[in-house]
Amino acid sequence: ANVLPLFATEVQRALTSNTLFDDDAADGVVIRPLECLDDMLTASHAWPTGIDFFDDLTEGGVRTRKLWGLLAPTGGGKTTISIQLLMSWVRQGANHFAVYASYEQPIEGDITERIVTLTTDKPRSLFRDKACAEWDPELRTLVDRRKALFSNRVVCLDYSKNNESGCDGIDNVKRNLDKMGILKRLDDPTFDAKTDPPVLVLIDWLIPMVQRYMNKHTEGMAAVGNELRAIGSDMIDNIKTFKNSYNVIVLITHQL
Repeated sequence: ANVLPLFATEVQRALTSNTLFDDDAADGVVIRPLECLDDMLTASHAWPTGIDFFDDLTEGGVRTRKLWGLLAPTGGGKTTISIQLLMSWVRQGANHFAVYASYEQPIEGDITERIVTLTTDKPRSLFRDKACAEWDPELRTLVDRRKALFSNRVVCLDYSKNNESGCDGIDNVKRNLDKMGILKRLDDPTFDAKTDPPVLVLIDWLIPMVQRYMNKHTEGMAAVGNELRAIGSDMIDNIKTFKNSYNVIVLITHQL
């Protein structure tokens, strides 16, 4: 009842000023794709991940401006395939960067074991609970050689330590990418969809990301049920805006 008079007032104001909206952004962007086919068809290049079944599934690889969801139950392999994608992606070229944002599992231990295993193609048992000094010299040489190739292009954001970490949603990820200097806007005149591989951003997983945000920004709202779903939907919209504005591909895991 309180909203309707306010809306009527806004409509009357808009009609008096001879416009229904005074914000150009509200009208979106008018595009006639058939009149600019070159731009439309080359704006989202397919990039192979190096994982054959995934590239077959995605018809040639992941594309700029894409948001992927990886859904599975507990123990269903979400983190495993995420780390595989992380390492396979950086193997595709010296200008490929990957970022893994973890809201549940700490990076030390299991996650690092998986990363070093996929870096070296050696069994996890060689690294589990062992300091570098305990490895045999040949293994240490191999690790050092592979580290030189990948270490600055494999980045983990650990939001698992407390409920304050990662509480700004995708903005936390964006700020970290900005600090690293690896984030480029799609409207940057130097951006080339065919030569600039996107940053692969893996978010593991959605629910704690939304709950952290709600704990900070939605006082009085319960981080469960319909309120959680509503904020989660808004969070997905924010992530879509992020991937539509920057040279990134985003993959989010979600627990069934």
